[in-house]
Amino acid sequence: MTEQEILGTEHTGIQYSVLIVDDERLARTLLEDYVSKLPMLRLVDSCANAMSAMSVMQREQVDILLSDIEMPEMTGVDFVENLPYRPSTIFTTAYSQYAIDGYELGVVDYLLKPIAFNRFVKAINKAIERIKLLSASRQEPSSQPQAQVSATLPEKPVDYLMVKADRRLYKVRFDDLFYIEGQQEYVTFHTRQRNITAFYSLKSLEEMLPQGQFLRIHKSFIVSLAHVEIVDSTSVMVAGETLPIGPSYRDTASRIFGL
Repeated sequence: MTEQEILGTEHTGIQYSVLIVDDERLARTLLEDYVSKLPMLRLVDSCANAMSAMSVMQREQVDILLSDIEMPEMTGVDFVENLPYRPSTIFTTAYSQYAIDGYELGVVDYLLKPIAFNRFVKAINKAIERIKLLSASRQEPSSQPQAQVSATLPEKPVDYLMVKADRRLYKVRFDDLFYIEGQQEYVTFHTRQRNITAFYSLKSLEEMLPQGQFLRIHKSFIVSLAHVEIVDSTSVMVAGETLPIGPSYRDTASRIFGL
């Protein structure tokens, strides 16, 4: 059976972005190979854990999510439950007892390892069909003028991060975040409600945070521009704390703050 016969339709030129999440390298390699065989799919990234995948989804729109369930630190079920938006999700796992959990989350299909290519394609077709149905439902004219107008509005942008610390997930809204302090392998989120220490790097957070709202001023500090109270050539005050501006960040800070 050829790939074209399995798919049953010709490629229209539309591509759907795919994110793979699995802690097993061989499983990721197999799924990456399967994705590469289908011209309508575009691989966004392939991650070994849910936290890395969350970082990807903060900066990239994902249409189809292929996620393992049994993973260290955070299961696939917990991962999907806490996503900022819900792509068409396919669970991939070696444990059949998780099928019920997957369907309760609205997962479009459930693939039991080892995964055959034709079974993979069927799952992808289900995911694409779901995307098309959702798109069509948003475009259908409504008998109610207000509903028709609201359907044309863009989706609300993500205004928060989900931060894992102390075996919990914290929803950190950007408006409540004063600054982030780097501490070797960890960072501390200084927020209006609490301080949260978690395993992140400032470099990855720079990519995740919205540009124009946050600025890195030092190798150890990212600040919220909305909460900066006082600025001079060597420091800023945020939430009553004086933070240094590093020498290599001064030109950028001077330009942003108009010094």
